[in-house]
Amino acid sequence: MNPNPLALAADPMVPQRDELLNLDAMARRLSTTTGRHGPVSIHSCRLSCVSYRPGKRVRVVYRLEADGRVLHVAAGTFRSKSRGERAFSNAKRNACYAGDFRSVAYDSELETVFWVWPNDRRITNLSAVAGAHDDVTQLINRRWVTSRLVDYYPEASAVVECLDDSGQIVAYAKVHAGDEGERTYRIQGDLARRAQSAWLRIAQPLAYSKQLRTLLVEPIVGESIRSLTGVRLLAGLRAYGAALATLHSVPVNDGIGDVRDALVRLQRRAGGIRMVRPDVEEALVALLEDLRVRWDEASDERVFVHGDTNENNAILQGDRVALIDFDRTSIGSAGADLGNFLGLLRYYRILDLVTPQSERARAAAFIGGYSSVRPVPDRDSMRVHESAALAERAVRAVTRLRARASQQIPSLLHEARELLR
Repeated sequence: MNPNPLALAADPMVPQRDELLNLDAMARRLSTTTGRHGPVSIHSCRLSCVSYRPGKRVRVVYRLEADGRVLHVAAGTFRSKSRGERAFSNAKRNACYAGDFRSVAYDSELETVFWVWPNDRRITNLSAVAGAHDDVTQLINRRWVTSRLVDYYPEASAVVECLDDSGQIVAYAKVHAGDEGERTYRIQGDLARRAQSAWLRIAQPLAYSKQLRTLLVEPIVGESIRSLTGVRLLAGLRAYGAALATLHSVPVNDGIGDVRDALVRLQRRAGGIRMVRPDVEEALVALLEDLRVRWDEASDERVFVHGDTNENNAILQGDRVALIDFDRTSIGSAGADLGNFLGLLRYYRILDLVTPQSERARAAAFIGGYSSVRPVPDRDSMRVHESAALAERAVRAVTRLRARASQQIPSLLHEARELLR
């Protein structure tokens, strides 16, 4: 793998960044650092997650095939040897057993600590969820006997499938480093009770453990919209639009949701991008200023917004759609959800993942489904949020180290500004 696939400028505060992205080099390093009884034979090494904060640190999850098993290893950098050694010392005190592999390891040359699943720097209860311990299985009548990892963001969250003794999924468990799951349990539970209709179903939260910071949600049977093709995809997107409109029609309850400012989050995340991509600094600063000026004008009716509209979070069940993943739900502008999804379609087209004709057809089906249930928000409002969605994707090209998207950052920023005109 190219040690710098994104052609980023050097980051003096994270000098080990490019080495951590060099999978051949890291396979050799991990072979000697993760084995409890000597070097480990690593057959493959892939990146499953990257989180980069320019000027601060980088976190990586490697998926290894080693000695006949799949191993997930999280890496976190530190700005000095003393900080890395202190983090390593703390990690060793709280480490749980990882079989033939070291629970935690430290590479002093890279000033990087490695945590072998289910160890993590901040998520303290991974072992209970990963190992299906009684503390969590009792929440769903102990039918949960083993776990399978689905998604993992180091120091933030992890999702596992909860399997019974026949291998069937009886629930999904999401464990957080903080208390975010408690908020999701409260909001998603309220919406699940009030928002069922011919167009919409919301995955029912089953239980929440405050002690283990773990949310359990029912499994949804159906087809992800992303898995559909052709006319079935367009029909699914129309149903998705109708489901989202139904969610937006649920009366807002005081105290149930809160307002989250997507622009503030975007501005914060964009702060370090200019350091490693100085070629886009002028365009990024200009776009953020344009968004700031237009942001208040983009407000329309306040509704429950899903906050993460994409085809993976919509499951088709016949003629209706079940929505999942409510971590980002808040009270906000109806145009935010629509603009985010339309921005995602533009992103796919700019990256040549869909044709212009497909983008238009998908957008028309989605908006058509929405308008069949409730009026579409003001177009200017949607354009502002669509522009913000493109800006967010441009930022993520760097913070998630996405090589293909990184090549298109100038195009993403240009089209985002054109939307505002």
